[in-house]
Amino acid sequence: MSHAETHNPQAITSRLDRMTLAEAITMAQEFEAAAADFYRELARRLNTETSTLADELANEEEQHGLMLRGLAAQPGLAQHLRQRIAAPASTPAFRTFITPLDLPAAPQEDELLAYAKSREEIAREHYGYLAELAPPGPLRDLFAFFAHEEQRHADHLDQRWSELFAVF
Repeated sequence: MSHAETHNPQAITSRLDRMTLAEAITMAQEFEAAAADFYRELARRLNTETSTLADELANEEEQHGLMLRGLAAQPGLAQHLRQRIAAPASTPAFRTFITPLDLPAAPQEDELLAYAKSREEIAREHYGYLAELAPPGPLRDLFAFFAHEEQRHADHLDQRWSELFAVF
């Protein structure tokens, strides 16, 4: 970094607002692992139909992590993974969901569903943005697929919420 860059707040900010696609994939792997852990814990703690949904979501999040690992290992993508892109505006929120939630001893199902839905919504936004920025090909396709998957997860959580709080 040049002397001018170290004394130019705009240069520092613009550097911090960028990431490589490899960094985006690493962050996504951490997010997906944290999501799988969260849903596994949710399934273990709840004795309702939500535990079945949580277990299904945990399995899907694990699959997402495997897909990311497989993609990152493809030798033909090395040059693309070094490409720097604008960090999605959702990056700070996305990162907060990597840190595990301390679940209370007796979690309230509605609060957990709201938290889970917020995870899925920020993931959909984040992956959608990455899909727009990634070069055409497998990276873009995978991020677009994940954006769709996270929206599907949010829809399942909404459906469960509706079942819990349906007024007859």
